[in-house]
Formats: sequence, structure tokens, C-alpha cells
Amino acid sequence: MYSVVADIFPKGAVVSVVGFGGMLAGVVSTAFFWFASNEIWRRKAALPDYHPIITPTEPSC
Repeated sequence: MYSVVADIFPKGAVVSVVGFGGMLAGVVSTAFFWFASNEIWRRKAALPDYHPIITPTEPSC
């Protein structure tokens, strides 16, 4: 990644381009995880409740 940036941009701009790319990656990943978690919690209400299937109410012999 650094060698590609160093080949494309002038020497003085490499640090700025890499820093901006890292900042942008952090913002995009934060937005993606926020969106994904909201979608999961929003759609969870529409899913059936599997708790009675996983934990039986009567003990088995």
C-alpha cells in the first residue's frame, strides 16, 4: 500500500495521503458496523422467538 502511494504521489504528499486513507477507512468501517448493528436489531423483532426451543421448560429424564 505504501509503495503504491509513494509511486503515485510526490514525496511530501505521501504522509498526508496515507493518513487521509487511514482516517477514511476508520470512518467507513465505523459507519458500516453502526448500520449493520441497527439492521440486525431492527429485523430481530420480526424473527420468531427460539428461546423455548433451545431451553426446554420441562426437565428431561
